[in-house]
Amino acid sequence: MTRTGSARHVFPPALHLRHCGFIEKVENNRYRLAGEIRRRKKYRIGYAAQGQDSSFAREVHSGLVRAAARADVELIVVDNRYCRRSR
Repeated sequence: MTRTGSARHVFPPALHLRHCGFIEKVENNRYRLAGEIRRRKKYRIGYAAQGQDSSFAREVHSGLVRAAARADVELIVVDNRYCRRSR
């Protein structure tokens, strides 16, 4: 088996994270986060329903509500009552 590079070209993940400023070295072979982890931006999704008069439409609505809650996404639902006109 032959080597395809020298050890100086291989960077352990910790060195890369340190170089990018995500972690800092505190002792020999010990690291910690360099700052606070920022919370990801909360997404907002809008859904315009065509009405809630069928079991299919109600099932789609409840599925979207459950999925949005699981993903921590703000869901805005409006019922346009089969009207194409924007308000």
